[in-house]
Amino acid sequence: MHALFAINDPASQSPTIERFVRQLAPELRFAEVEVTIVSPYASFQNDSQLAERLSTLTVETTSGEQKVRVLEGRTQQSIRHFFLSNGRYLDSAQTDPHLRAAFFSKAVCEFVLSLSSTIDIIHCNDWQSSLVPVFLEECYAEVDALAPVMVLTTIHDPRELGVCKPEILLEMCLPAHVCHPDNLGHEGAVSMLKGGILYSDGLSLLSESFVHEYLKDGGAFGLDESVQARQEDLFGVRIGVDYSGWDPKTDPLLAKNFDREYLNGKRQCKADLQRIAKLPIIPNVPLFLFCGELIEHKGLDLVSDVLDDLMDAGAQLIIAGCGAPEYETAAQAWAGEFPKQVSVFDKVDLALTHRALSGADILLLPSRWEVFEDLHLFAMKYGTIPCARAIGPYKDDLEAVDDLGKQGTAFLFDEYTPDDLYRALDEAVSLYALQRQWRGLQSRAMMRSATLRNTAVAYKKLYEELL
Repeated sequence: MHALFAINDPASQSPTIERFVRQLAPELRFAEVEVTIVSPYASFQNDSQLAERLSTLTVETTSGEQKVRVLEGRTQQSIRHFFLSNGRYLDSAQTDPHLRAAFFSKAVCEFVLSLSSTIDIIHCNDWQSSLVPVFLEECYAEVDALAPVMVLTTIHDPRELGVCKPEILLEMCLPAHVCHPDNLGHEGAVSMLKGGILYSDGLSLLSESFVHEYLKDGGAFGLDESVQARQEDLFGVRIGVDYSGWDPKTDPLLAKNFDREYLNGKRQCKADLQRIAKLPIIPNVPLFLFCGELIEHKGLDLVSDVLDDLMDAGAQLIIAGCGAPEYETAAQAWAGEFPKQVSVFDKVDLALTHRALSGADILLLPSRWEVFEDLHLFAMKYGTIPCARAIGPYKDDLEAVDDLGKQGTAFLFDEYTPDDLYRALDEAVSLYALQRQWRGLQSRAMMRSATLRNTAVAYKKLYEELL
């Protein structure tokens, strides 16, 4: 079985997609799936060794035939990575991203035709490559060599619909009916993601639980009717993580190494975190951590609503991240109001993330919605207990702590309300006071594992079902 990953945007713009492919591809190969990657020349080339130009493709547009150079490289994991280069549509930073996406999607079809080896699955990612199945059906339906090729589109960010003018699709010689409201038409324009939803043989999300949320009325960000029409072909495949470099027993970035049998080292990591956060070094107060983008759906408005109660409980809170100005300002205001209990890091690097996860007691994850997140998996490996809303990946990965604190790995709440969040926080603070039970909870959490190898096996099974 041979899978081709089509990725169309630089890693700086689509870090989730880039990481998804980089980490999953070697594991798929281990699962006996041959993997190839194709992307525009402007994407990812810094991580690959480029070879000489292999060949030239021809892509038809309304402005004439466009020549596309094909170069081959290798990723750091020795995965074959082909690059498509065209000065007008692919190589220039000034090119409209939707025009680049449309041209790239069509060029991928020509690229598959040019290969000497057979491609069984084209694995597209988000709107930036989701026109591939549209071109296969509308422009290449009579090409026998492409008839057996199946397309799976993974939706990483369902908010991004790839909305653009119909003229962009028409410039790539797609027929006019594709732009009709019953097809890719969307609110007077067209949605590229809608093309992937309607034309792909299969669709996947990065969370089994989010599939149910995505299918609810209003859950597909304006594409409800299209998504619900394809619900039989919509799958959730939870993405595991690469734990290499994330072991508290050997992590060189920690103040003191520890494991589930020797948790005293975590106390030293907590003191180290309190020190660099300029908080009082008090070992027996619960230290909460919010680490990530300060943006609307991450639930900071809920944190604001319960902050006074959390401070009254004697807790400490570290905010590590940057984002929307209003949330950055709010976080700084909290630190100003509670200087001995709240601290803010507005610049977060990998070293700080390791130190924060090793030193914190509880990781705050009160998101309004979430499709893909993995910080909670690393946090548990470091004995830091998630307090999360039971949605998407959190619902997939976390088990609620029971009333006695003897089972479960996290404090969960269901409704996006201050009262429900406070209930979960209160449970966490109460159990934290019972250090014997708390250490048992930490030990259970540190045993939790979600590896990429399991993800690769799940995707291989999905590929086989499509074929």
